[in-house]
Amino acid sequence: MTVKQNIEKLLDVYNELSVNEIANKLNVSKQMVHVAIKQLLDNNIIIKLGAPPKTIYRKLSEKKKQRKFLI
Repeated sequence: MTVKQNIEKLLDVYNELSVNEIANKLNVSKQMVHVAIKQLLDNNIIIKLGAPPKTIYRKLSEKKKQRKFLI
């Protein structure tokens, strides 16, 4: 499984997590998490909430994904 897939599964379970929490749970570097998160954000799979240093990420629901494409 890729880091992106693992992040998606984590967000299914925990709802919202920070980069540090994801890196610790997956035992990967923060840099690797940032790369995967950027791709997930670009593909509208997750959303970013807050601003550094309190940034968290949440998986986007199917309804909200569809709404983003309509706008």
